[in-house]
Amino acid sequence: MAKNNSSQAPKTRPKFWEAISVKFIIIFWFTLLMVIVSALVMVFMLTVSRLTMEQDMQRRVLSGVKANSNDLKCENDTIQAKGGFQYYVNGVYCLIYDANCNKVAGEYPEGFYTNAGFEDGVLRTAECGGKKYYIYDSYITFKNGRHAWIRGVSLTTTTVTVASTVAKVASYVLPGVVVASAIGGYFITRAALKPIDEITKMSDEISEGRDLSRRLNMRNVTMEAYILAQSYDKMLERLEPIEKPHRRLKPPKIRLEFETEPVKDVLDVEGLTIAVGSGERERVLLVNAEFNIQRGDKVAIIGPNGSGKTTLLRTLLSAQPPIKGRITWGRGVKRSYYDQGSDHLDQSLTVLDTMWKAYPRLYETPLRTALGAMGLTGEDAHRLVGQLSGGERARLKLAIICLAGSNVLVLDEPTNHLDLPSKEVLQQALAEYEGTLIIVSHDRYLLDRVPNRIFAIEQGALHQYKGGYGAYLRAKAELGPERAAAPQPKTESEQKKQYNRGKEQRREDARRRKEYAEAETLIHTLEEELEQIKTEMARDSVQNDYQRLQELCALIEEKQGLLDSAMERWLTLSEEMGNN
Repeated sequence: MAKNNSSQAPKTRPKFWEAISVKFIIIFWFTLLMVIVSALVMVFMLTVSRLTMEQDMQRRVLSGVKANSNDLKCENDTIQAKGGFQYYVNGVYCLIYDANCNKVAGEYPEGFYTNAGFEDGVLRTAECGGKKYYIYDSYITFKNGRHAWIRGVSLTTTTVTVASTVAKVASYVLPGVVVASAIGGYFITRAALKPIDEITKMSDEISEGRDLSRRLNMRNVTMEAYILAQSYDKMLERLEPIEKPHRRLKPPKIRLEFETEPVKDVLDVEGLTIAVGSGERERVLLVNAEFNIQRGDKVAIIGPNGSGKTTLLRTLLSAQPPIKGRITWGRGVKRSYYDQGSDHLDQSLTVLDTMWKAYPRLYETPLRTALGAMGLTGEDAHRLVGQLSGGERARLKLAIICLAGSNVLVLDEPTNHLDLPSKEVLQQALAEYEGTLIIVSHDRYLLDRVPNRIFAIEQGALHQYKGGYGAYLRAKAELGPERAAAPQPKTESEQKKQYNRGKEQRREDARRRKEYAEAETLIHTLEEELEQIKTEMARDSVQNDYQRLQELCALIEEKQGLLDSAMERWLTLSEEMGNN
């Protein structure tokens, strides 16, 4: 029988670092780190203690001398100490000298001698017999013109005592730190590397041709270890190479296209009046509206909440009848309507099956591309519609509309519930869309970027403006308040009421301006925070950190919700200020 030379290849001796256990390396570095940290703490404590004690002793010398300065007197050219003079106070020896530096009273500490001259207000040190002393002199001038000296002397052995105490404590603490760090590092390392040990053991069994039915099935481990164990179990079940999916930092770009164009006049409306409710609860929202939308127009309908924007869309699409008026759609119009308030999706189908139900002739790739653009990626395609959140169902409906090939899109708040990347993709697609667009939105950036006409519902009337939202605001500012007709004479009471109403209006206008500025500041802050989060998510270290990615995604949803609310409030305030 021929020998298999490859299987009989001699084993190479492992290198030094390869022969050392990973556990030993981790324990060694962990212990060394703890010892270094403990030593640094001890050095810091010693330094701070010494400085503190030295500063305290210096303060005592200075305060002792200065306190005794007021308890000296000179009578008949004789220097005398008053009753409050203390020759020894708080470890400080105080001595009295005349103007010629001759000692009058007081004694030095035992073993201390010095020939040091006198220096007024200078704290010095001197060494005698191997000990260190502080010396401080104060020059006293009496009312009769005589002079005297007060000298303070203090021993500094206290700082040395503190240093020795700290050093003694360190000699006991550091060995304990070494032992505790080694034991703690061992248990931490063993728990953290348990999945790796199991995987190594199982890999050895696979290489030896043993039973492959065993699984890790770990639960009480860290998230990273659990993911590793689960991935290994799946690998054993499939026993085939799995290509790692490419991680997209941004959703794919989509393009809204259509095959046939409608006639030039897409929509013509005459004398349209709409309302909500019925009977006594009927409320008229819009009166005698007239407008024409032509091919390629991108119209944004704006107005305060409850002004009738969604009702107008539903009326145009024949979802509810008008009170009066005529609505005429042009020939060749193919419409798609996105209604944020309704959901007719089959809850029992998967996301991908829902897309196939709408477009049975399309391949999987374009369907997944549209889903990915709306933030539904990877395994999301195989989830049931009934398991999706409200925001996810909204994104699914937008993905369906993106592939409809309609030449007229009617959208009601399409960017609600979208994360920032999906918003950017949709806004770009709508901006490049060559068909006709009728949209209701509070998204300031969409309103600035997409529409070329603005329909504003203001106090029951529809006003038309050319350009985007910025042009609308400029036009409103230029119009200003309408001038009233010739005023009629008013009584004093009416004049007072008018003044009070004007005062209240000014107060309300000031409040609106303040809230407007606060909302705009909040918008800028939230936008910056979202950009920072996106930047962090794009880092390689974060891309491989599943837990951190989850945290950042949740944070993006939170910040985006706050941003949507702030934008809606900003828009409402800007419209109110424009109306006033």
